Amino acid sequence: MSTPRAQPGPRHRQQEPLSPLPWLLAGLALLVAAVLALGLVNRGWFRITVFDETAVQQGVQRVLTGSGYAVGSVSCPTDQPVEAGRSFTCRATVDGDLREVRITVRTDGGVYEVAAPGP
Repeated sequence: MSTPRAQPGPRHRQQEPLSPLPWLLAGLALLVAAVLALGLVNRGWFRITVFDETAVQQGVQRVLTGSGYAVGSVSCPTDQPVEAGRSFTCRATVDGDLREVRITVRTDGGVYEVAAPGP
């Protein structure tokens, strides 16, 4: 005689809470797409204008020489933003001594001022 087997009844799965990760990723993707779209419309958005270090070095040498200094080599830092109000320091051999020369950016158009060499 065989024993009747119990048939498994329907299983009820507990509803797992939904993860917020897909929503966060979708929101991030939309944000990135919006920034890229705005950047394409306004092309200047992704571009930062910087000084040509060689041109600044030549300008510093010209200004200091025109002011009566004996100027040797001039070295200025790279990638200095063309932004009114910013300043940076170049190094120059002036009258045989290594000196610092402060550069102050006057306009967003690239006009800058060369200060007298420091001690």
